[in-house]
Amino acid sequence: MFVHAEWGGGAEVPVRGAGGEHRDQRGGGGAHGLLPLLRDEGELLRGPARAGPGRGGVLHREEGRGGALVTSGPGVRAVVIQGTWAPRGSKAPDARAAPPGNRAWRWPQVSVQTVPLRPPGPGEVLVRVAACGLCGSDRALCAEDEDGYMRYAGRVRLPLVPGHEFAGVVVEVGPGVHRVRPGDAVTCDNIVACGHCASCRAGATNQCASVEEIGFTKPGGLAEYAIVPERCCFDANPIVQALGAGDGYRVAALLEPAAVAYQGLFLEAGGVPAGGTVVVYGAGVVGLSCAALARAAGAGQVLVFKRRPGGEDLARAVGAEVVYAWDELQRQGRRPADVVRELTAGHGAELQVEASGALQATVPEMLEALAPRGTVLLLGRQAGAVPVELDRLVSAAGRVVGSLGHAGERTFPPLVERVARGELPLGALVARVVTLDQTPQVLQERLPPAGKTLVEPAGRVA
Repeated sequence: MFVHAEWGGGAEVPVRGAGGEHRDQRGGGGAHGLLPLLRDEGELLRGPARAGPGRGGVLHREEGRGGALVTSGPGVRAVVIQGTWAPRGSKAPDARAAPPGNRAWRWPQVSVQTVPLRPPGPGEVLVRVAACGLCGSDRALCAEDEDGYMRYAGRVRLPLVPGHEFAGVVVEVGPGVHRVRPGDAVTCDNIVACGHCASCRAGATNQCASVEEIGFTKPGGLAEYAIVPERCCFDANPIVQALGAGDGYRVAALLEPAAVAYQGLFLEAGGVPAGGTVVVYGAGVVGLSCAALARAAGAGQVLVFKRRPGGEDLARAVGAEVVYAWDELQRQGRRPADVVRELTAGHGAELQVEASGALQATVPEMLEALAPRGTVLLLGRQAGAVPVELDRLVSAAGRVVGSLGHAGERTFPPLVERVARGELPLGALVARVVTLDQTPQVLQERLPPAGKTLVEPAGRVA
């Protein structure tokens, strides 16, 4: 029961999870910098932050809030990305909207700071972040092009707490929240849809006309605590109960990239052909999640093509039978399409998945080795034209399907069930776990290791 907890001085916060109640020891610490005022008054961050004697905030009950916990104090530690507003081009982006990062923000800088924390508002939940995955998009937020502009081309507001792949423990709920309660383990969807447009009414929240994104246009999970809309929180208790709190939260943080794979395979492409051949181009977490889901759904064989040697064991651990490095094939004078035809006795693959972002190279290979009535699923994205020989698609009576992101309610719950039943070995994708203080340096690595890097902002939940 949540009655009173002091954040400073090593006080304890109860956490519901596997095997009953766990205790979270909170330590002290000094302020780590100031965060400028955000434009949106409804966000987690309020500024400027005031330096204070440690993180001695207090959680307490307040009448009229349904017994919810209320936060006070100087703030929490978070990774913060800042930059200089310098719109380029003849048509400058609107400063009031969330502009494309590569057109508006110059000289991005990343650091760990202490930022203010407000109580959750109506329909919102305060989550103590147990684990947050680092994505290529997070690295692009911190990287510069030759002119010093941010490399991330999507919409972004600065200053920003990044992080869109995270899971944690509910510690406080705002008015009107009924589906989750303090102590619940949750995994979080980063897509905040309007719920009113034509796409949302059709259940395609990933195609929302006015979508906001946690970790890009709203503060994300690379912080000790995050404010999340209740509708973006999904029950992760089955995973925590099955795997234990420590491993459970780490795996629950992987559900966001796995949801991208699930959306494409099952909601857009129509499912995995039972006993058929599935080929995945790209061995990142999304690509390997596709391999794991295809194996669990009954694919006859799963092939993975990756650009360079290394990380083959990771692909095999999640269900790939054959893993090829494209560079090695080229040295042998062979192509991926040759391999697919050889392994299918000339029939081709019923489902081929692009998850590498190198469409100009992969799409011709996929079409050349497409089975009759086969499907090409595009998850990766690349600017520019892609050479396509349409006659191959016509003669195979095949189809090309695109998929963007994930529709939370239709993707997260079935993934939770599959992971809890032991059908998806997503834990094998974790390459390393780092601290919040290590994160700025990790985000700027040129060659991160294969697999997923996770951050545990407040230490591991035992």
